[in-house]
Amino acid sequence: MNDIKKIKQIINSMVANSPIGAMKISSTILLRKIEKIEKECEQENKIENAEQQFTGFAQGYYFSNIIGLVESMGLEKREWNYLKNKEMVNCLEDNEIKEIEEYFKK
Repeated sequence: MNDIKKIKQIINSMVANSPIGAMKISSTILLRKIEKIEKECEQENKIENAEQQFTGFAQGYYFSNIIGLVESMGLEKREWNYLKNKEMVNCLEDNEIKEIEEYFKK
């Protein structure tokens, strides 16, 4: 999203400094296309978030233990370490974290 904002700023500065009408029209068209892409990206993000939430719900519903969840995700040790190091597993209980640690020691 920050890249899109930067592109918009560049285009707007080009338009402001341009005496050529054709450039103003072209930049307006370009800005509209960028806004359309931006909206499509937002929609895709919402869809991906919903998919992740449904997946999480289903896994929580069908798996009674944390290892079943780990296996269903196909989580690898390096991925687990990354999540753990970035403190992205704070929602887990200490005993669940220990259980996953033991799983990856095998």
